[in-house]
Amino acid sequence: MKRLAAAAVFAFCFLPALIAQAEEAAEAPKAATGLTPAARKYLVEKYFPGADDKALDEACEILRLPQSMADDVSKLEWEKGQLERFATPKLFFLAKCPDGKTRAICFRKDERRNDRLLDDARARILKRLYSDAAYQGEVAPPLAKWQEKREVAPTTLFFSACTQMEKAGLTLDQATIERAAKNLSAEKTQRNEIARALAALAECENAGALCQAGIWLLSRLDAMHFHREDRKSGTPDLEAMDARTFFENVFYAVKARNEFPWGKQVSEADFFQHVLSPRGTGEPLQRWRRHFYEALAPELKDVKDAKAAINLAVTVCYDFFQYEGDTTWEDFGMLSALAVHEGRCEDCSNVENCLLRSIALPACQAFTPMWGHCDGNHAWTEIPGLREVSGDGQSGVKIYIKNWDGLVDVTEQYTPITRIELATPGKGKASLNVFNDGEWRVVARAEIKEGKAAFEKVGCRRNFALVVRVEGEKDRLFDVRTDKSVRELKGAAPEEGRFECKFDKQSPLGEFKPDKDCKVEIWTPEGFKEIESERVSTGALKFNAHADCMYRLVGEGMSSRLFTVEMKDGAVVTLVR
Repeated sequence: MKRLAAAAVFAFCFLPALIAQAEEAAEAPKAATGLTPAARKYLVEKYFPGADDKALDEACEILRLPQSMADDVSKLEWEKGQLERFATPKLFFLAKCPDGKTRAICFRKDERRNDRLLDDARARILKRLYSDAAYQGEVAPPLAKWQEKREVAPTTLFFSACTQMEKAGLTLDQATIERAAKNLSAEKTQRNEIARALAALAECENAGALCQAGIWLLSRLDAMHFHREDRKSGTPDLEAMDARTFFENVFYAVKARNEFPWGKQVSEADFFQHVLSPRGTGEPLQRWRRHFYEALAPELKDVKDAKAAINLAVTVCYDFFQYEGDTTWEDFGMLSALAVHEGRCEDCSNVENCLLRSIALPACQAFTPMWGHCDGNHAWTEIPGLREVSGDGQSGVKIYIKNWDGLVDVTEQYTPITRIELATPGKGKASLNVFNDGEWRVVARAEIKEGKAAFEKVGCRRNFALVVRVEGEKDRLFDVRTDKSVRELKGAAPEEGRFECKFDKQSPLGEFKPDKDCKVEIWTPEGFKEIESERVSTGALKFNAHADCMYRLVGEGMSSRLFTVEMKDGAVVTLVR
């Protein structure tokens, strides 16, 4: 009653001023929603024929990264710069169209980048993702209590968490517990923050499982950090982790595992490695877990099928985020992704992974370090045990999955495989290399044992040219075929077995231009060397080839991919690698 009375007094005292403000507002033009002229033009031409600005403003809702999140993201100077560089030219909004359908539309300056038809559930999720209700929500009472304590005893609280785990009949291997203790005591570790989080987890319902997950996460934090291109200025998670980020990451990961039916099917190893992880790969550490969970979870209350949950999370990811290769070497943070809307394949996978993990789906990043049939590399998302293997890596020489204990070679899950073995007097490790972006790049290493090096599980869905390198020895080139055959090639063309190779103007490697220089080079252990060739009337080339050698063409308009040539049924066949 007193509050009502006070409110009435406030309204009465300030009523004249409020009326004056209302009259001024009525005379002033209505504030624009922020739609750009390009966006308005697009909407009118596509969905709102004849609509004026007022109708468009009323039909559209612009979604922006909440200021509270932007402020936290900007505490890291690098991320602040990324927001300034990549978020400013973006406009993301929901449009309720005259046909009753809702669309999520993204513009980069005047260029429309994305336009997706939404169902009601996805529209609600997007609105929650662009609200800070969960992010700014009340801190869990157990954590709030420990955050108020000025001093804590990290070692004591760590062993208390171990005790809670043991009381619940749960265990971790001794190496994990020792590694966690070592990480907690490391010189630059935010030990008081992590200890407060562990203490709070130990006072929650289901404390045993929470402490088990918290201890495991602590044991792997030394492997997690923000990767920078210069390899020097990144920040390890042990130094960056705060109590709330640690607590919410563990609490909501365990909560989702217990809450959703598919979560109970996830193995302990997959839960630790691919659900509990607080990051996708090497992006800046940000407090995304609770925010993503509370955005998605309300739409999954009655969902029993893991595939339906996967489809929802993946679809929502690309409702607001999409591929763009021309960004930066470093990965965007998960909250930053809500503002920048675009990123490399690794960014796409990171965002997808974290949305999936927030609802207890074990998502991980699969990747090929370098393609063997073209330039560049690729990364994508996999969900162990819960969906078919992606087709993204079918042309890979080597495919790996990342976890916090190293790389797992899963090449055989994606492509037919073969084996390369060679004798060598060398020591240490041999490297397997693909020709990518004009040079040989490592995709695998193998220990040299008893005078031999063997590379298992080498992809062979395509024909590949692969070089094996051993320190102190000459490079050795191998021809890998789709029939799984492997042969070592020569580094020079012997006289015996030569035959004439003549290209047409339009060849498998491109179209020859008569007025442009072009030459043919042969691979040798010392590098590529030009060999004698003759230009024919069309501008194409002919030269004496050998089936046991590897070549490439150098000239404008021609692919520099490696190739072999051989006689088959009286005709010359060119196999492009």
